[in-house]
Amino acid sequence: MPRGWGRALTVAGAVALVAALLAAGCSAGPRLLAGDPAGTSGGPRCPVPDAASALGAIQLERAYGVPAPSRGRPAGTGAVIAFVMPYLAPHLPRDVAAYSARYGLPAARITMIDWHHAPPAAMSSPWQAKAIWEGTADAELAHATAPGARLVYVQTPGPPALSRAVAASGAWAGPNLTAALAWTATRIRPDVVSISEGFPEGQSPALAARYLPGASPWQPLMAARSGLQAAAAAHVTVVASAGDTGGGQPTDSGQLAGPAVAWPASDPLVTAVGGTWLNVTAAGTRAGPDTAWTATCGGQAGSGGRSAAFPRPAWQDAVRAVTGSMRGVPDISMNASRKSPMWVYVPGNALPGARSGWSPAWGTSFAAPLFAGITADAAALAGHPLGQLGPILYRLHGPADGITDVTTGTTRIGVLPGWPARPGYDLATGIGTVSSAARLAAALARATPEGGNQP
Repeated sequence: MPRGWGRALTVAGAVALVAALLAAGCSAGPRLLAGDPAGTSGGPRCPVPDAASALGAIQLERAYGVPAPSRGRPAGTGAVIAFVMPYLAPHLPRDVAAYSARYGLPAARITMIDWHHAPPAAMSSPWQAKAIWEGTADAELAHATAPGARLVYVQTPGPPALSRAVAASGAWAGPNLTAALAWTATRIRPDVVSISEGFPEGQSPALAARYLPGASPWQPLMAARSGLQAAAAAHVTVVASAGDTGGGQPTDSGQLAGPAVAWPASDPLVTAVGGTWLNVTAAGTRAGPDTAWTATCGGQAGSGGRSAAFPRPAWQDAVRAVTGSMRGVPDISMNASRKSPMWVYVPGNALPGARSGWSPAWGTSFAAPLFAGITADAAALAGHPLGQLGPILYRLHGPADGITDVTTGTTRIGVLPGWPARPGYDLATGIGTVSSAARLAAALARATPEGGNQP
């Protein structure tokens, strides 16, 4: 491999480096503009969970049955996982190294890319600090389930100020979900991109009414899809967190709204990852069936529901009795519950409650990178990117393919409406959760043609 892979790169330098790799035969309230990383750690109303209940990489690998090394190469070797996040995160490689060392993982191979002169995060800003915290944790958890995969971290400028042009172009979602995602998919060409941000679909009609009178209510959202469309055309799998607001949320007037879903998880071009409680012992062995992530202290639960913007894709036809005529969310679920938090090593000054860099984390924003890692394991087995996973996931055959149905729990939060888990597909956990990452990776690899599934 060429030297300097782990150093920060400019856009031009990254393109040159990827070209060199290919030549060498190597595979290469919610805030409107910024969005909210779906995961969280601690909070003023809830004590930090007992450290004994938090899970490290060893427990996660055991619980989910991550594939064992093959011929001395750890799972995911040869695959690339990308993250596209705002602001520079100069200490991320150091923090991921600390996480890897604690759990005996192979040293992570990380490329840090500065896309269009991203500014350093202002750690005095709660949202900017949280973005760095989020991105670091995402990289660590993906590394836990795909310890051999290469990680590419694309750092972008902050979101632009709202205007008519911004609403019309889709840039309201932030450059990480539009232009930078398209650049990453077409220039870096990773196997999978993991996204942990979400924007309520209802933001699109609000933006259209304010900035684009006379336009379709969904025009801003459809413009923001350009990055996802570029990823689909390049056969890059995109995985996104479904959110932590349960099955419904209050409106600005305080009235209860119906079940709400977030984009990009609601997009048919994306595999939406919901949340479960991972029922394991302290050693990481299964102690009983997982349940849907149900609200406990802190008032959070896994999100799910029916999209208001996107019709049901053909690969959900078999579950039309649940989704109706619209896209159903989530597709699959992973650990996200406060009852089974995960240890991450993050900047100690990023969030309250982080001590010595180690902090417990929970939320579907951390379920997404866990599943992204398993997707990378499958791409490594296949020897090529998988593309869209939806057409495959809904044809899997339960435990034989590494999937277990989740039949208990609910996404209800207090008096807000929610969705119960039930036998078969549901709007709380999708088709279920992962019981064997090794079996699932093998099933995905077998079912995907070279070149990946088409959009």
